[in-house]
Amino acid sequence: MKKKLTVVVLALCAAIVLLIVGISTGSLEQLIGDKYADVSGYFGNIADNEAVLVLADGEQAEIHAVRPEGQTEYYLPWETAAVLLGSPLYVDEANGRGMLARPEEIWYFTPGTAGYDTQDGQHVDTDSVALIQKDDGFYVSLEYLTKVMDLYLDGVHEDTKTVVVFTDPAQSTARAVSPDDKEGGIRVRTESSRKADVLKKTNEVYVLESGEEWSRVMTSEGYVGYAENADLSETACLYTERTGIFIADP
Repeated sequence: MKKKLTVVVLALCAAIVLLIVGISTGSLEQLIGDKYADVSGYFGNIADNEAVLVLADGEQAEIHAVRPEGQTEYYLPWETAAVLLGSPLYVDEANGRGMLARPEEIWYFTPGTAGYDTQDGQHVDTDSVALIQKDDGFYVSLEYLTKVMDLYLDGVHEDTKTVVVFTDPAQSTARAVSPDDKEGGIRVRTESSRKADVLKKTNEVYVLESGEEWSRVMTSEGYVGYAENADLSETACLYTERTGIFIADP
């Protein structure tokens, strides 16, 4: 009986030691499960036909992209696209048309019409409607801009109603050292601590800032947080990893 009591006492002592170590190192959270942050209002209020534009630094644009009725692509006011993304497509409001300066000529776009007109009056057909006109002005297709400039869109995530955009070819990505098909091998946390809540688990992130032990990262949906470097593989260039992004002759 005395021997059994000793074993129980030793087991309790070991459990207490492990508990103290777990709390002090933050490993306890991983043993008992991750605590998830409430992300229900992370991207604010979004209308059914809109998407939040998340920029390369993780900031959310104040003006949302819109998907007009009858269109499959998302559009931005052309002034917003020019300022935020460096869009080369401008609007001649006096004549109600868009203009894109190419190295050897200028292309002209009629709102709501696929294709463009050259300087010599020839019409070139394309699948995309690059420019549309709404009551409050002219809008440029984000998808079309990926074909005429260094712009990468990480799709439109219908669950979060967000689209991440990059204009820097040197943007870095990192994959999980230990991928998990079900949840993801990278825990993106609200702070650079194992005790911090998890925003998202994923197998690939954009690296916004690199640190010694933690890096500031962004998920494909636009959640911005911190990930342990031990969970990240070597970083790679976004445009090198993802081939076939740009179309040379739209």
